[in-house]
Amino acid sequence: MNLKSKMIGSYLFIALISIAIGFFCVKLIHGIEMKYLKVAEETIPMIESIQDLRFASLRLVSSTTEAVLIDHISEGIEADEALNTEKDLVLSGINKYESALEKYAGYIKLFPDEQSFFNAIKENGQHLIASSEEMMAAMAKGASDSEIYEIKEQFEEYEEDTFKAIEAALTHEEHEINARKESVESILHNAELIIIVACSISFIIAIVFGVASAGFISRPIRKLNSAMEEVGRGDLTVKAEIKSNDEIGSLSRSFNQMTVDLMESHEALKINDDQLKFKNSELEQEITVRRQVEQELAQKNRELEQLIYVTSHDLRSPLVNIDGFNKELVKSVNKLFSAFDAVNLPEDIKGKVAAIINDDIPESQKYISTSLKKMESLLSGLLKLSRLGHTEPKIERLNMNEIVSAVVSVLKAHIDHSDIEVEISELPSCIGDEGQINQAFSNLIENAIKYLDPGRQGVIKVSGYEDNSQSVYCVEDNGIGVARENQEKIFDMFQRVEPEKSDGEGLGLNIVHRAIEKHNGKIWVESEPGRGSRFFVSLNNTTA
Repeated sequence: MNLKSKMIGSYLFIALISIAIGFFCVKLIHGIEMKYLKVAEETIPMIESIQDLRFASLRLVSSTTEAVLIDHISEGIEADEALNTEKDLVLSGINKYESALEKYAGYIKLFPDEQSFFNAIKENGQHLIASSEEMMAAMAKGASDSEIYEIKEQFEEYEEDTFKAIEAALTHEEHEINARKESVESILHNAELIIIVACSISFIIAIVFGVASAGFISRPIRKLNSAMEEVGRGDLTVKAEIKSNDEIGSLSRSFNQMTVDLMESHEALKINDDQLKFKNSELEQEITVRRQVEQELAQKNRELEQLIYVTSHDLRSPLVNIDGFNKELVKSVNKLFSAFDAVNLPEDIKGKVAAIINDDIPESQKYISTSLKKMESLLSGLLKLSRLGHTEPKIERLNMNEIVSAVVSVLKAHIDHSDIEVEISELPSCIGDEGQINQAFSNLIENAIKYLDPGRQGVIKVSGYEDNSQSVYCVEDNGIGVARENQEKIFDMFQRVEPEKSDGEGLGLNIVHRAIEKHNGKIWVESEPGRGSRFFVSLNNTTA
């Protein structure tokens, strides 16, 4: 017999005993339940009907007494209204009493021996109702206080008798339910004893069979466990000597085969370990080289930012000089033109000189001014980029509603001139450098203004929401949009959506991208040509 058959036989025997004991316990519990249900179905409704009679009697007595007091001490319309209310309550109390009495009569049919309690309650209740109706009739006829007082004394006697009868019935029912409760408790106590004895027998049988089963299983398992401990200590030559034909014997043979396989794998691992050490050495060298390259790249970036800063800063002086000399040249040309009018020259020579003064020189000066403005814009953008690399952000909690409102206020003249509708929703706060975040949103809104569709009224919306530890902002416009293939390029330096249709040097979005990255944030765009763009900015809203 294999191990499975032995265990199944033991479990089946214990299961049969458990089923028998369980069936016996269920029968006991069912008997107790039936006894309890009988008590609940017979006695409790009887007590509830008697309590309903007591409540109805209280209603009748209190309303009748209140009516007498109102009739005796009050006058006027309000007193009449209060008296009518109490009369209605008296009628309601009578109806409730008769309904409760009828319900009680139905239960009395099941208990003929309690008929006397019912008769006493019924008789005194009828007297109480009749006395109440007599008192109501007397008050309606305008009887004297002495007549009403005489009826009230009789009413109080019937009240006392009625409540005595009700209390007697309730006391009797309480005795009955206590007696039945004691009977149920006695049965329950006996059932507990029987169940304890049955469970004890089942427990003893289970222990006996458990010990017997353990004898069949534990001995070979201990041998197998000892062999496993030897293997755990590194001895792969050990064997588990178990000769049984059951599952444990099969397990021991598998264990012995496993030790053979482990010895072979151990040899293979030694070879692989040497190869792995060699690969790790190569990887460490690659990591070292990569770190050096990253350090060199960081140094080059710093040098590039310094070069951009120095170049853009130093180029400003020549530009200022060129602009100044250009303005002086304009003044000199105007003086030359005035002097030229006073000189007497042949007409053909005078015409040629006039063309140079009036047309060629002003056009050249216009090109110079345009180029100077373009160069100034480019240098300003480059300076902003270099400052981002040199300036450490001053991190603080920012009120984005105030920052965006300030940006819109600065751009108000341009917004009003272009008839643009700007909508700003309530914005969550974030953590960052106020100057850099202000610059980023200023560039985003200026970018939205620059690329609006001239064929329809421009609309710019700024909104935001919180997403766990991030505050996400959206600058949305209904402009010309950005094609999918250009949506990543627009964040690079000197990239513009439609260079021929707009001014600028393509540095605005690159500045935004670098400022947001410096705050460990993210920026991305969702856009469709002809329908507008939505630029999203995600920034931390906690300092953790």
